[in-house]
Amino acid sequence: MDMQSVNPFATQMYGEQRRDEAHDRADFFSAINPATVEEGYPYNFTPEVETPTLNSPEEADEFVRRRIAEGSNHIKIFLEDGELFGLASPLPVLSRETVRALVRAAHHRGRLAVAHVTVQRFGRQAVEDGVDALVHAFPDTPVTDSLLRLARTRGIFLVGTVAVTESFITTAGGEALVADPELAPYLTPEEIASLLAPVSPNPLTLENLEILKDNVGRFHAAGIPVLTGSDTPLHGPTVHRDLELLVQSGLTPREALIGATSDAARAYGLRDRGRIAPGLQADLLLVEGDPTVDIKATRALRKIWKGGVEVARPLGGHPL
Repeated sequence: MDMQSVNPFATQMYGEQRRDEAHDRADFFSAINPATVEEGYPYNFTPEVETPTLNSPEEADEFVRRRIAEGSNHIKIFLEDGELFGLASPLPVLSRETVRALVRAAHHRGRLAVAHVTVQRFGRQAVEDGVDALVHAFPDTPVTDSLLRLARTRGIFLVGTVAVTESFITTAGGEALVADPELAPYLTPEEIASLLAPVSPNPLTLENLEILKDNVGRFHAAGIPVLTGSDTPLHGPTVHRDLELLVQSGLTPREALIGATSDAARAYGLRDRGRIAPGLQADLLLVEGDPTVDIKATRALRKIWKGGVEVARPLGGHPL
């Protein structure tokens, strides 16, 4: 479930899936171009990239219509002013009226609306304004009981991306993945470089990581589905670290696995996968050990099947 892409890549991925040519990779469902305000995050960092934006609620319906026409499976909404990363001046952010209009337009067309947030203030606003999910947990402040109650009442789900936030604070998680003998032979040089890249200067500390993990655990304890997730540039092996950190956050190994499989499929409306049952797509992993007891057993991959067809796992670069 991809949260941002470029049209040519998305078109290629969707085309391969339609032609049954995606046997050696995960199926791809993308938001493609997320909703953000002109000169807002993340395009403030890439002014040379021309991407669709909007500035008012009156533009929301047409914005969503165009995203669906280009292949968006869900609508992602950016609510990011850079506060968490210590920007000297805040970035412009979509108005709440525009967010509500985007959510209405997405729901009218049968699409989920999910929100990128990194601070609790925007998380609360997003839930109040009707989004279906928060696609990051926030590490700035402990989540309030009132937000937990609201999130549960509204039926949202949360993608914690704990391992990604960890990577902004310390390289310890990446170092552990690179040193793991079950994973190391299958990592590409690019993945290794990303996992070991020095932390860029930012205000986040290990205390923020503990706040984040506690928040994820409290969302889970409140009955809100918590899904596994990663982020650029750490897609792939970081999922294994995210599962480990979800368990450290208070989920059982079984609950973390459910968030990576059946709950994820259910949250995004994919009824043909996510469980092992007659009639469902046979996307299967065989691991050595019992990941319902030790979550790190997910790394001991022995066989992979996509749609019932075994997938080779080449050294130095793998499908998972």
